[in-house]
Amino acid sequence: MYMVSMPTSYGSSDPHIEELALEHGCTCTVAKIAEGPDTGRECYVFRSRDYVVIANLLTEIIGTDLDEEFLKTAILEV
Repeated sequence: MYMVSMPTSYGSSDPHIEELALEHGCTCTVAKIAEGPDTGRECYVFRSRDYVVIANLLTEIIGTDLDEEFLKTAILEV
C-alpha cells in the first residue's frame, strides 16, 4: 500500500478532489496534521495499492510533471 499526504490548499481549486482520487483508483480522506509547524491544519491523505496510480494522481493534482526523486520522497510505502 502506498500513501501520500498534502495540505488541502493544494486541492482548493478543485472542489471534486475526492472524486478525482476515486477516478484514479485511490482512497481519499481528510485528516488534521498532528505534529510540526502545521499542527491542526487539514490535509488530504491518498492511498493506493499501486505506486504508479498514486504518482499519476499527485501529478494531476499539482498540475506539473513531477520528477521521480520528488515522487520517491513524497509517496510512502506503508
